[in-house]
Amino acid sequence: MRKNNIFLTGFIIVFFIHCFSIGFVYGMDDEEPIDEAMLKDFIQKAYDTKCKCMIEGDWKELKQYYDTTKKYAQWSYEHEAKRIKYLADWSSKRDAGFTDIRSIIDLKRVKKRDGIYLLSVTEVLQFDYAYNDDIDEQKNSFEVTLQHSIGLINKDKRWFISRDWYTDCFLNALGPYSGIYIGKNDDEFLEKLKVVKAVNLGGVKYDRQKAVQYADKYYSKYNSKYKDCNGIGGDCTNYVSQCISDKEEGGGIAFDRIWFCVYPKHGGRAEGSKAFVNTDAFKGYLVYSGRGRVLRRGDFEEVTKKSDDYPIGAAGLLQIGDLICYEVKGQIDHFSIITAKDSKGYPMINSHTVERYHVPFDLGWGGKNIKFHLIKIVF
Repeated sequence: MRKNNIFLTGFIIVFFIHCFSIGFVYGMDDEEPIDEAMLKDFIQKAYDTKCKCMIEGDWKELKQYYDTTKKYAQWSYEHEAKRIKYLADWSSKRDAGFTDIRSIIDLKRVKKRDGIYLLSVTEVLQFDYAYNDDIDEQKNSFEVTLQHSIGLINKDKRWFISRDWYTDCFLNALGPYSGIYIGKNDDEFLEKLKVVKAVNLGGVKYDRQKAVQYADKYYSKYNSKYKDCNGIGGDCTNYVSQCISDKEEGGGIAFDRIWFCVYPKHGGRAEGSKAFVNTDAFKGYLVYSGRGRVLRRGDFEEVTKKSDDYPIGAAGLLQIGDLICYEVKGQIDHFSIITAKDSKGYPMINSHTVERYHVPFDLGWGGKNIKFHLIKIVF
């Protein structure tokens, strides 16, 4: 009897494992297997079209991929239209043009629920641009990494996007473009603000090159010895603090009793102080400790207003390893570190929360409520 019970128990376990495996492969609630390669091909085709629309500045060709009879699909399409228009305006303002934009996707997971295929996708967007007055047509490049949650449906043997949700690195610049998809006037959005002169400050002492090397190494693959602050306010400040302070790989700025990181003796990840991980506290610490000086606070026009000595204003005084702090509606919202300059000397940055790699510092940040704080490290 005991042997029979053991056999029965084993049979039940094997049966449920077999059923679970079948359910996973076949999408849990559907008898048809999931063709992941076909779904990935569709998303890649849609995203390739999106890249083409970004280069051309016209979003109409993208509409065919969205089931705009559904509100989430319409909102997703409207969001892409805003991004495309914003990028066209941004490049026009710089007197530049995008020469190539590439989307590289990695399909992480697929499952089916209530007739909708739910996809988790990591997208790396790579941008190339050149200035129109550059005789040599020198290429400037940057990339961003986005995490997408995508819904797909099949209607009349055609695939459509029913939603595409992600944290967008351009989001803070898109407010003025609301209503663009339904045809509202979008010619005049950005308010002109008063221009101020730039100042010139001296050099610094910390290892800028190592700080940049650290920023590039860990821009998308986080350093496992530090706590990841995504999900508890964002990792942007934590990442920048690591870049400028890490003794082994980073800039090597020494800790003090306010700005520091605690490394556990018996395993676990290092955790930073409030000034190490919090945007407001870090900004205040840099200024009041004397380790950082704000060269200029203002919108893009203010911080790039040219003078006889500085063709791109205060922004041209920043070096690699310096920092940019982003203010949204009067609140300190984000930090980045300068990792390169483009062919005209504009700063390009890395950051976390949305992973940015050598991205123009103002890209994704626009409108009257956005201010840039240009911070020179003087430690």
